[in-house]
Amino acid sequence: MIPDNNLISFNGPHHNGLTVEHPDLILPTPQTTDTLKFSTELTAFRGIFGKVYSGTEDAVDINNRCHDIVLGFDTVVLGGKMGITIKGGSKDIGITIRNLVGRGQEVDVDIGNWSDQSHEPVTGVYLDIRRADKSPVTVRVINGEKPLLAPGSGPYKFIFPQPWIPLSLRAKVFQQLRRSGLFR
Repeated sequence: MIPDNNLISFNGPHHNGLTVEHPDLILPTPQTTDTLKFSTELTAFRGIFGKVYSGTEDAVDINNRCHDIVLGFDTVVLGGKMGITIKGGSKDIGITIRNLVGRGQEVDVDIGNWSDQSHEPVTGVYLDIRRADKSPVTVRVINGEKPLLAPGSGPYKFIFPQPWIPLSLRAKVFQQLRRSGLFR
């Protein structure tokens, strides 16, 4: 497994309770996997960002039991595998994007994908994402709850597995796919 090369990282407990304002352009290098990484039980973090471009994997990666995180973006430009991934037992995550541009190669928002740091489900995600062209934001919910969607945001298109499938069943299928090596 190749390690992540994150451009900017915020981790608990060092950054817990912090509010960050970064209105400038955030442009990854060609070697950047995740442009913004939030991890290691980061708690009560607030971030306001300007224009963020995706790394080869994600523009935003939230992992390893982060909770009570609120992030706002003026613009996020996608191009990597997933635009935003929230995994590893993270909970109570709020994401607002005023203008989402481009598409993730797999999906725009990925909730509850495989994490080597925690296999707990993702819960309490709130999405307020818009595209200037009004096309759908693609969302995939694997090991987690269906997100709450802000009124007037979206539209959203949920792709396999559908969030109406009970979490317990999705979690079982997810674990079997992981064990088989077909899904990472």
